[in-house]
Amino acid sequence: MILLILFVSSQTLELISLNQFTAEMDPPSFTFVTEVGTAGMSKTAAKQMRSHITKTNFAKRRARLAKTKKDTKHKIARQPNPNNDDYKIITEVSGNGSGSPSPEPLSRQTNADGYDRVFAYLSMQWSHIFLDGTHYPSSANEADWVSLLISEPALVESSMAVGLRHWSPRNDCQQIANEYSSKATETIIRRIGSGRATTDAMIAAVLTMAFGERLLSNDVAWNIHIDGAVQLVKERASRGTAALPPWVEDMLIKDVINDVFGFPRFYHKKLVDAAHSSKVSQYPSLVRIAGLCETLSRWLKDIGQSQTQPQSSDFIMERIVKPMHEVLSQARALRSGGTLILQASCIVIELIIYLAWGSPSVIDLTAVAGELKETICAVQFRPCCCSDLTCCHLMIGAMAAGEGSPTRTWFMDRLRIAWSGVKSRACSDAIGVLESNMTLCTSLGAQFQSLWVELDSQS
Repeated sequence: MILLILFVSSQTLELISLNQFTAEMDPPSFTFVTEVGTAGMSKTAAKQMRSHITKTNFAKRRARLAKTKKDTKHKIARQPNPNNDDYKIITEVSGNGSGSPSPEPLSRQTNADGYDRVFAYLSMQWSHIFLDGTHYPSSANEADWVSLLISEPALVESSMAVGLRHWSPRNDCQQIANEYSSKATETIIRRIGSGRATTDAMIAAVLTMAFGERLLSNDVAWNIHIDGAVQLVKERASRGTAALPPWVEDMLIKDVINDVFGFPRFYHKKLVDAAHSSKVSQYPSLVRIAGLCETLSRWLKDIGQSQTQPQSSDFIMERIVKPMHEVLSQARALRSGGTLILQASCIVIELIIYLAWGSPSVIDLTAVAGELKETICAVQFRPCCCSDLTCCHLMIGAMAAGEGSPTRTWFMDRLRIAWSGVKSRACSDAIGVLESNMTLCTSLGAQFQSLWVELDSQS
């Protein structure tokens, strides 16, 4: 079996001791791509792989140097201050200041007392770093997530790397994020080497690292992690294991809506294809909504074209009206009896069409948005602030609900909490994150922009 170790975040300092860098230095941003399991390859194939890896590393180095040159004049070196709240939080997380143990050894505890202590510790840190400090977990789904964290150090490490990367721009915080990213990479490499890289938690770790790169607009590293996840999915299928855990399938079903607007966090068609080829399950719901969203993407381009320049009646009928009714019909059929996440994504598809086309007077968009709100609430799982900030489900719901309605207030409050949480930490330019990643279609671009400006002014 040949596996590429492509799970390295752009801030990872693999094989380089973090202690080599002083607190005064800005943390480097390297992406190292290496190879494992190539002994059985032909000389030609091995040479091609090494060439690809070398080109990738040099491309990343050039991009890093260009960014460093551009940003140098804007950077301000910050020194650790033991009395600073940020410093207290990050040293507590890393186990370097408050006496709290590091999550890595904690997650390996197996006795009941150790498990309870780890559960409480990780729950507290997750809430403080990824949410708003309120009680966590507050549902069975959230408790399951904490248990998944406990089961795999790489998931803890990759989560902390992403969380701390966006917690504070301070050098000390960024260095700790680097350390966690390096640990996550090393753990993943060990898991692959020992044949234990196909667990649910390992897929979660790799997709978490992909999410972190997406937030940084690092397309090269994001694709590297997605390719790694595809390899794990294929390996699971080859072993007769379900290619995708149910929650990963739900995550992809939700994120396919983001893909419509060019901003997938976890979703890629390659993951769908890999799962669909499995003999254990072919994931019909995921495959159907993926195809539906591809049709929706084409429809949005066509309707944008019709709104910017006159089109023939045949064009309107064949490229807009007929596909619109087909997508609506399929979304309603797929929604019936599906999981809550599938239902939510199908409702969002309907709302996108109504917003882009101009809903007929008989359609109460606030009521449809209300159905979306109730479905989201029924899931009983709170994603992190960065996930909510970049979630098209929430944005579309806020755009569709009537001004001043309780439904719109709910969507706006959910987005505002995420927006404020992100802005108050390492990212002061929340609009920039969205503008640099999302591809706005002509028919909805102004509505997205208006929503972002409103949120930014209130956060």
